[in-house]
Amino acid sequence: MRTILLIVSIFFYSGLFFADHHGEKMNQKAGMENRAMMARLKLDLAELKGPPSVAEVAAKKAERLSNLDLLIASGKYEGERLRRLEMMRDKIVNQEIPSQEAINQRHEERLKKANKKLQKGNNRQEKTRKQKRKYRKKD
Repeated sequence: MRTILLIVSIFFYSGLFFADHHGEKMNQKAGMENRAMMARLKLDLAELKGPPSVAEVAAKKAERLSNLDLLIASGKYEGERLRRLEMMRDKIVNQEIPSQEAINQRHEERLKKANKKLQKGNNRQEKTRKQKRKYRKKD
């Protein structure tokens, strides 16, 4: 009698251990929705802020140069890595600061791309939901 009870309880509890996979799917789904919401917030914020000014772009360039100079002068990097840092610095130095029109155009293109990407993700989610509904109706 004890062995039968033991065998039945082992089967019962093993089923409980392996049946908890729904929680993981829900967490993944919530994570995807969270990322989509954060991307939407980031896009809205970029639209509200507008494009940066020429002075802000020049300040970013100066900050990047100072950071690279600091890394090069630190002595931590040598050989191939040091050469890459120097190439990055030369590339930034040789770049000219774009005009405000070019900055505005680039900003608009980035907003359009991000908006298109978000809409594509939303369409994909809607398509998946419709397919799930279609399969549920068949059952």
